[in-house]
Amino acid sequence: MANWLKRRARIKPVAYREVSGACTPPQYPGRGYALLLSTSVVQQIAKRSDVPFLHAFASNTVAIKLYESTSFAMRTTMTGVVLRRVPVV
Repeated sequence: MANWLKRRARIKPVAYREVSGACTPPQYPGRGYALLLSTSVVQQIAKRSDVPFLHAFASNTVAIKLYESTSFAMRTTMTGVVLRRVPVV
């Protein structure tokens, strides 16, 4: 997906900021990198007086455990649809 499309597709309700894209390469699990990154982003969001929020696929239990360990709590579940562009022939 093009970078410009990723930026435009972010969820951005008023007074809230999404914490997104804290990914750790598979060869570096469990070293605390995602936790450090997420914590820093949350602190920056809070300094702007916005409310940080995030989302994860229900199957991504590793991410959900990380988020819960940093004081996030599951608020709701939702159903989403992932679309991709099909080339026109």
